[in-house]
Amino acid sequence: MHPNAKKLHSATDKLNEAILAYENRLVSLNLGTRAEVELDKDTYLVFGRDGERFRLLIYLRDGGSVPLLKVSRELRLRAVEMMPALETDLFDAFRIEIGRVENATDSVLQMAERLKQLRDPS
Repeated sequence: MHPNAKKLHSATDKLNEAILAYENRLVSLNLGTRAEVELDKDTYLVFGRDGERFRLLIYLRDGGSVPLLKVSRELRLRAVEMMPALETDLFDAFRIEIGRVENATDSVLQMAERLKQLRDPS
């Protein structure tokens, strides 16, 4: 084994721990929204639902997805470079979703009031 191989493996383990900590922090915010940023023409970094939980994923243009921690180190490094943009997009999506839910709530309440007036015209 090359003398620096252990150093690279140790550094990669620390990178994985840092990515997992970041993912857990995003999950703990409980935002319930999805965001994605393009890594290249065929690959996206996504924070979104994977089964029952949200996590950091790599989406492929062909529709497949892989947890970020399961892809190559090179792809993880590219993803880390794009995490600030993903975070910005995630919080923008969260703010937009709040507005959508509030608007939908107002619409339903207005429809309910209109129906109430149809039944009771007084």
